[in-house]
Amino acid sequence: MILQRFSMRTSMALTILAMGILAMLLALFTGEIYRQLALENQRAAFETIIELKTKQQLDESYKKMERLGLTLQNEKPFRSAFDSRDRNAIEVSLNENFRRFYVTTEQLDVRKFIIFDMQFNIVATSTEHSSGPNDATNPCPNLTNQANQREGAERLKIMTSLCAHQGNPLISRPLISH
Repeated sequence: MILQRFSMRTSMALTILAMGILAMLLALFTGEIYRQLALENQRAAFETIIELKTKQQLDESYKKMERLGLTLQNEKPFRSAFDSRDRNAIEVSLNENFRRFYVTTEQLDVRKFIIFDMQFNIVATSTEHSSGPNDATNPCPNLTNQANQREGAERLKIMTSLCAHQGNPLISRPLISH
C-alpha cells in the first residue's frame, strides 16, 4: 500500500537522493583515505630526508674526527711522548688539538681526547675542556670494549661510532698508538 502511494516521480527522486547521499559518503570516505595516504607518504619522505641528512652529517663528522685523530697520532712530539709514556707531554699534545681548524671553527665540538694503549688502558687525557684534572673516565666503554675484542690487523683500523654519554650523543673514536 505504501508503495502505491508514491508516484513514479517521487520514487525516482528518492532513488536519486539516496544515490547522491551514497556518492557523497563514498567521496568523503575516499577523500579521507587519500588524505591519510598522502600524509603517510609525506611523513615517510620526510623521515628519509632526515635519515639521509643525519647520515651525511655523521659521515662528515666521522671523517673530521678521523683526520684530527690521525694528525695527532702522526705528530713526532706526540709519538715520542707516547713511546716514553710522558703523561705531561702527551697532555700538551692533546691540548694543542683544541686549537686545530675543525675545533676552532666549531665544526666539531670536541670535549676531550683520551689516549689508550694497545690493551685499551687509558694512558692520558686532555686537560682542556675537562671537568677536572683527574677526569680520566672513558665516556664510551662499549665502543672501547668492541675495539678491544678485535684481533690482528683489525685492531689497527680506525673505528668511529656514535654512543650515548650522560644522555647526549657522542662521536667517539678509540685513539690508539702502537
